[in-house]
Amino acid sequence: MDKLLRHDVIAKVKETHSLQSCDLSSVDLSELDLNGIDFSHSIMRSVNLNGSNLARSNFRSTNLENATFIGASLHQVNFASATCRHTHFESAYLRGANFRGSILGYARMSHLDLSQLDFSESRSGLLNFSYSNLEGADFEGALLMSANFSYSNLKNANLSHAALAGANFSHSNLTSVIWVGADLRDIKGLQ
Repeated sequence: MDKLLRHDVIAKVKETHSLQSCDLSSVDLSELDLNGIDFSHSIMRSVNLNGSNLARSNFRSTNLENATFIGASLHQVNFASATCRHTHFESAYLRGANFRGSILGYARMSHLDLSQLDFSESRSGLLNFSYSNLEGADFEGALLMSANFSYSNLKNANLSHAALAGANFSHSNLTSVIWVGADLRDIKGLQ
């Protein structure tokens, strides 16, 4: 797997519209239009995608540890089975994104509109969803131990069969949340 630099990425995108199975670690790809690009199976540790347009892109099974997506457009992006440990999503637009089966340990996802997103079967540790809109989000079967959902809107969210031990739901809207089979040990904020 060859390591690519910013100018290599721009040239390859113009030629093939694919960056599948590439090493893009630590590359600055900020403020680029990468709409619809296939990044699947790539290594993108510590990549800077701040402010980039990545709508409808594919990050399936990509390593995104320590990557930054601050202010990025991530509309309908596929993060299924991606590794997003310590990844920053602050101020990103994530409407319709798919995180099914992804690893999200310590990712920063607070203060975001995450409504209708698929987080089912994802795995995380100490994930911060505080102050986020998670209305209708699907967390079925997710491992979310000690996750912070405080001050969030979880109306109509699906948390069935989720492992939620130690999670914090303080001051959150929990109207019509589906809890069937969820592990609710040591939960904070449930009345």
